[in-house]
Amino acid sequence: PLAPRAPRGGALALALALCAGLGLLGAWRLEPPGVVGASADPSEFSAQRARVYLEGLIGSGGTRALGGEANARARDYLVATLRDELGLEPEVQERFVVSRRFPCSGLVKNVLAELPGSEPALPGILLVAHYDCVGSGQGAGDDGSGVAALLEIARALRASPQARRSVFLLFSDGEETGLLGAEAFAGIYEQTRAKEGAESQEVALLPGHPWMERIGAVINLEARGTRGPSLMFQTGPQSAHLVSALAAHAPRPVLGSSFSTVYEKLPNDTDLSVFKDRGIPGLNFAFIGGVEHYHTALDDLAHLDLRSLQHHGTNALPLIKALAAEAQTSSAEPDWVYFDLLSKVVVRWPAALSPALCGLGLALLLASAALLARGGQLAWLARSVAWGLLGLALCAGFGLACGQFAASRSWPAIPFPAEPTPWLVLSFGLALSAAALAAQLAERAGFWGAWLVTWGAWGALGLAVSLSSWVGFSYLFALPLLAAGIGGLIAAAGGRARPGLAALAGILPVAVAALILAPLFVLIYQAMGLTAFPLPAEARWPALALFPAVAILAAIPLFPLLCQRGAGRGALLFTSLGFSLLAGLAASSAEVHALHPARAVDPQAQLPGQSGDVPYRGNLAFLQTFEDQGGGEPPLIDAGWYLFPAFPFAPYAQDKEEAYPRGRGLPPPAFLRSAPSPFAQEVERPLGWQLPPAFRAQAQPLSGAEPPRLEDYELEAHGEGRLVRFRLRSPRGARILALFFPAGQQPQTLRVEGKLAGSSGGHWCFNAPSEGLRVELFFREGKQPSVPVQVIDATPGLPRSGAVLQALRDTEGSPTTKTADLHVHATSYTF
Repeated sequence: PLAPRAPRGGALALALALCAGLGLLGAWRLEPPGVVGASADPSEFSAQRARVYLEGLIGSGGTRALGGEANARARDYLVATLRDELGLEPEVQERFVVSRRFPCSGLVKNVLAELPGSEPALPGILLVAHYDCVGSGQGAGDDGSGVAALLEIARALRASPQARRSVFLLFSDGEETGLLGAEAFAGIYEQTRAKEGAESQEVALLPGHPWMERIGAVINLEARGTRGPSLMFQTGPQSAHLVSALAAHAPRPVLGSSFSTVYEKLPNDTDLSVFKDRGIPGLNFAFIGGVEHYHTALDDLAHLDLRSLQHHGTNALPLIKALAAEAQTSSAEPDWVYFDLLSKVVVRWPAALSPALCGLGLALLLASAALLARGGQLAWLARSVAWGLLGLALCAGFGLACGQFAASRSWPAIPFPAEPTPWLVLSFGLALSAAALAAQLAERAGFWGAWLVTWGAWGALGLAVSLSSWVGFSYLFALPLLAAGIGGLIAAAGGRARPGLAALAGILPVAVAALILAPLFVLIYQAMGLTAFPLPAEARWPALALFPAVAILAAIPLFPLLCQRGAGRGALLFTSLGFSLLAGLAASSAEVHALHPARAVDPQAQLPGQSGDVPYRGNLAFLQTFEDQGGGEPPLIDAGWYLFPAFPFAPYAQDKEEAYPRGRGLPPPAFLRSAPSPFAQEVERPLGWQLPPAFRAQAQPLSGAEPPRLEDYELEAHGEGRLVRFRLRSPRGARILALFFPAGQQPQTLRVEGKLAGSSGGHWCFNAPSEGLRVELFFREGKQPSVPVQVIDATPGLPRSGAVLQALRDTEGSPTTKTADLHVHATSYTF
């Protein structure tokens, strides 16, 4: 009878209402700002004016892939706009770059310009966006939006008073084919040691542009979709000062140290990666909504949301003006943990302070526990905590098991289906059901036992995160924990018989968690979608679905309120189970791929900005192979049509061996049933540059076609091995050339155009010199002196006879990735 009172039953309903309200508020604040018209003050950023630049960049259409005609037209447009409209003196930097980061090379042509500052000796600000795009679309979002934003920013800067620092513009080429333009500007360097024990020295394999010596900070504008807020998702080294400047001057900041932490763990790169490696501070901005259009033909003006373009400029222009006016662009500030609160203010603190904040929160919990245990209530509290531990374990276990069980039978085969709502409802419905069921089984924990266990576990996890390389996530744990500790201390000290104070301890941390987590859940879907991660072969489930796993995180703060009697958890349990059942039934028939009806009739139809199109992603290829028979016999020639799906397997198949990773039994897309030639599934690799599965149909070889050639062949002994030199050339003038070696038979080193390549297993050249590609290989002698090499040449698109296949595919799908549809000739040689 002397035990502290629990909140009244209405506390759970109030907490749920707060979660819903704050979640909707957070989602609403993630909407980009409205578009500023062309009549705005010249010193302001206008997306309407930027759209004019974007239309000029896209021009008459075509993809701006490296080396193509549309790429050259875009470059000419940039030069003319910078010179004639903005009054600058543009420069075209032309370089052949062999990447050490990726197995690729190419001839790139960057466009550069400078807006001189009043104190040009001060380190300047480099603004970067890439004007090339993938071979599958117009690249209106990626990265035409960034280019248009930089042009509009440059125009606004010219209309403003001259800044102290110079602002440099880099419109890079070849970003999509291995960051080649950024490396051409920044240079490629290697750390070497002359001898053992000597200090390492930086050797320039490719010297950077002279402007590199004048750069103090980099701002990169990117896109991984066609809509959504402009996120500051990555920082360079020693960039705390830049984060502070963004917090002080950006009107609508959307950022979080968690974004940067995750991005650093991913294998993704942008142009900022090159400057980051060079030790230059920087910030990276991108919008990531509408990723279903990313790297497809639907990345066009019709699908681009101008509000996202406006958000780019709304945040970047004031930041650039502030940095250009400062006396310094870097400082000795420590790394920050930071996040925006409703896109209004930026909350931040030194990362080293996070363990102390989590420790303080845990200390408040211990103090609350001590106050709760006074008056002979220690035994009651111990029993409650024991039941709370059981309940929390059941909550987490039920949430994961129910979510994974449902997902294993109905989860979509692609991360961004046309109708994601059933799966999202299923994820959160099952999470709430699991929490309510666990609370029912562990009711004897009561509110206070569940409260201490829930927030104690939350704090322990937060402390572990704070002490790890994932410290950028610590704010997600520290602030709700502190709210719980403060509320609990007030309730425990202020009145043991006052349920209103107990309600404060339960509702306050829920509200803080909802305020911080709700926008993150929206961005998790935009970033990762309904992703499923493959698990080891011995795991019970073939894969782990992201949303069922993280949805339980949203339900755990409610667990203490669920554990009190009369909370209404029974109604919540049956309601959430009902929604889960309906969502599960709807998910089985929900659309995975869907195109706007107008596009089914006319693929070139102009559509509103957010049409919801989700195309089937698949690249078509015509492959003609030549096999030398020797003895002067003519080569054997074979040809085939191929379709390479971008999402080739269903991660939640009953038989993992059949569906992951090879994809046996994958049904062909609907359009292949109308193809003039029958397509069968091709499980084995047709070439070293493509992964199975693929669909193949026999094709008629092209008459008069020739394979790629090795010319000027030289072979010489060199120490313990042999040196091979040759020129790889395409008789038909293809500018995409590649060579591949079998596993275990790779050369020791590979040089392209005299430059050392980063990988010796294979190499792509996406814009080869017209006279061919000079290659040098060094092999160590082994048991098998003869080494086969597969060489290809490729041109974008298909032969004329493939037009019917492209038309069929475009009625429900789109090409994707960097190379898109290809016409390929391949053959093999032996060294």
